[in-house]
Amino acid sequence: MTIDETSLVAQSYIPICLRNINVACSNYKINIGESYDLKNQISKLRRQISITSLHLCQCQGGIHNLKAPSVKLKTEVGFALRSRRTYEEKKDVATIDECTQTLDYIRTSKELLEAEREEILHLYERYSQYAVPVKVMKGGTNTRHATITAPGIADAKPSILSGDTVIVRPLRNISIKDKIHSCWTMPVFALEITSKVVNVSRGKDGMDKVEFVWTAKSKELNKSYPENQYNVRILPSTTKQERCLTALAWVASLPNSVSKRLLFPDESPKMPESNESATLNDDWNLNEKQKSYVKMVCARTVEPSRDIVRSPMILSGPAGTGKTRTLLACIFEVLSRCCNSHILVCTPSHTAADVITDRLGSKLDKAKLWRLVDPSRPSSTLPAKLLPFCQQDNKTGIFRLPEKVEDLFKYRVIVCTCSDAHILYDLGLTNHQLQSTYDCLQNLKRIRKQGSLFKNDVFEKITLPHFTHLFIDEAAQATEAEVMIPFSVVVDPAKNTKKTEIGLVGDPRQLSPNIYSETGKRKGLGSSYMERLLQRPMNYLTGGWPNMLGNPEDHFQSSNQFLRSSVFLTAIYRGKAPLLMMPSSLFYFDKLGVIDDHDDMEWNTKMQSIEKLSKPATELAIQWNKLPSCQVRSSSWDNPNMGVLEVRRQGWPVHFRGVVGQDASCSIESFAGSSSWCNREEAAAVVEIISCLVRNGVSTSSIGVMSPFRGQVVLVRKQLRRIHLNSVDVGTVEDYQAVERDVIILSLTRSNPKLVPYDIQSGVGLFKQVKRTNVALTRSKQLLIVVGNPVVMVKDAIWKQMLWFFLRNGLWYGEKLVNEDIEELQKKPVKILEHRSIQESNSLLSPRNETEENVVYVSSMERVNRKQ
Repeated sequence: MTIDETSLVAQSYIPICLRNINVACSNYKINIGESYDLKNQISKLRRQISITSLHLCQCQGGIHNLKAPSVKLKTEVGFALRSRRTYEEKKDVATIDECTQTLDYIRTSKELLEAEREEILHLYERYSQYAVPVKVMKGGTNTRHATITAPGIADAKPSILSGDTVIVRPLRNISIKDKIHSCWTMPVFALEITSKVVNVSRGKDGMDKVEFVWTAKSKELNKSYPENQYNVRILPSTTKQERCLTALAWVASLPNSVSKRLLFPDESPKMPESNESATLNDDWNLNEKQKSYVKMVCARTVEPSRDIVRSPMILSGPAGTGKTRTLLACIFEVLSRCCNSHILVCTPSHTAADVITDRLGSKLDKAKLWRLVDPSRPSSTLPAKLLPFCQQDNKTGIFRLPEKVEDLFKYRVIVCTCSDAHILYDLGLTNHQLQSTYDCLQNLKRIRKQGSLFKNDVFEKITLPHFTHLFIDEAAQATEAEVMIPFSVVVDPAKNTKKTEIGLVGDPRQLSPNIYSETGKRKGLGSSYMERLLQRPMNYLTGGWPNMLGNPEDHFQSSNQFLRSSVFLTAIYRGKAPLLMMPSSLFYFDKLGVIDDHDDMEWNTKMQSIEKLSKPATELAIQWNKLPSCQVRSSSWDNPNMGVLEVRRQGWPVHFRGVVGQDASCSIESFAGSSSWCNREEAAAVVEIISCLVRNGVSTSSIGVMSPFRGQVVLVRKQLRRIHLNSVDVGTVEDYQAVERDVIILSLTRSNPKLVPYDIQSGVGLFKQVKRTNVALTRSKQLLIVVGNPVVMVKDAIWKQMLWFFLRNGLWYGEKLVNEDIEELQKKPVKILEHRSIQESNSLLSPRNETEENVVYVSSMERVNRKQ
């Protein structure tokens, strides 16, 4: 086999003798149980709100569709050691978008989730550690924790999470005292210890640690085996998969009319008229579009539906448009206007849920706000200021549920992840279950005429439905099955019952759910429920548009704005105009505008210090001026040559440093599962820029470094530690979703164009990755510095537009394009286009011909600022 620069380095060689230890049959197993009793807590609380089976039999009609049974999966210990099955040959698996019937939707979703689970199992096999020491930590008499050291494993993708299964096997057979006949010992062959991951922490120089539950009773392990070396395998937890499958089972239990309206809405529901005289709290300082969404929520609150479940109210828009502020305004307006309201707020990630809890906690006390956390999450991973809003065990500090169900009903707002909302479902704290139980109790009272015998104090103190509102923040990052989990808590399919109002908040043009299987990516598992709704041809959602934003027009043509259920925010409250010129043009149809944009001389000085580190690409600017005369598409251009470089844009906080480096595989330099890339030349440029910023008074906490490759992230961290700049935040693009910094330094890393097709196929990097690129370009508030190889960038449609932007505004420094790339850049006529058209926008993201690839997109903000 020929080895060249496109060959990927395989995993490190593992001797067959060590691999065989993992597949050998074991005659003795130790299963270290979980240190929390969530099942017992749920059972205890369920008994407080349930009725006996005898009473259920006496109730006419009983309780129907109370709860779909929870799906339970076995931990597939030997799965990854078997040959991989494939879903590629399954021609009958439709995409989720193609499904028009509930049963087809459920069947397709289940098969795609199974394919995703299979892929993750194989990816986790890369994290197996062979002949590693297990360090036992000091702890209690019965349960302790142990750790292993694995370089780079904290940066693994998919991430290792608390609750994952750990399989530990010693390298040699040992002897353990028999439990019955303690006078003699029994030989143990391939001893297997099953445990749970407690935490994964990042260590110095990439020496990360995996902490898992250990047992203090197995002293024989150290006595009989002094080398203390083990094979350690990690398997993904089945919890999230089980919860998604249970939610799909719940969808299957719904009446067909309800499930179709929930999954495939196509009719405009009856909406309440807007109350223009209604006043909102001025403390939020909302703009008109934000107010329209809050008024929509308030109108639905005042006049809830009693017939059908209305389609969700959708709030979309890029980062910085105030989506979270608008969501918080909605929550507090509902709480103030409706004294019986109870709100469930869900997010796909713990990080987003923590942010919402923090913002709500500034105005709500712990008696009204509860942060529901699965007990498997370590308390150390939750910000300390949020702990008062959680329930914890007094001795262990483990998260738990309240002791009494009455306490659950007192909370006005419950915040949790979409996955953790299943705890409420399993608990029986759902609108449908509570309503059905209440109806059954009323029937018993009428039948027996002895109401006191069936009195339940819980139902004497609550109003139904309990959850009046559900809001899902960052909804575009959740899979459809994840969204169905909180839906199963709040949606009541019964007739003549007050329905819960649902709101979705997010940006479908930024990161989607992380999907690892190729089948799942192709068949739509990575598309969110929010994204699919906005693409449906529904007038009231202003949908059916391929841009995933609804109708891009500023005003929907209707006499009543409340006939539509989506609002797209366009006013940016953080950042400066030059930072948003290209994102607005490339991703948001030139609709964005900046509020309170002004020059900051302090940041201008800091940017000038960066510019002094390298030379401007003046020679390339001359070549740009030799381009053929531009064809102007819009009459708003006063100067037909406005696209050429005239003067450097003073005060524009954007900087491009051209660096021609070399790609290096990290699978040799770190653990076998990293399979990532780094670029030492770009890393050196990043460190140089950071050092210059710090010398000029920029705090390290305000600087963020971003790369699409974990290998580059680890390399930059190491180099920053050597110069004592540890507090600079370095992460991947995914780590920066919903995160902002004053300064963002983006290292594209990829410098070999021959490897780009592999990146595209694998869904990594920043080439041909529209949503990931959008996130990368919209995280900075003051300065954006891009470091990359222009030779590779010019081959990509989006990054070619960025190069033209850097060039025509004098923002290009460092390495220039070589002569053949300059000729490639100018061999066809260039058309400068004021970016307005949806069709022309879609052609940029997926060009249909060579002419479309050479259209230069210039935003309205850039046009205005160039004239100033």
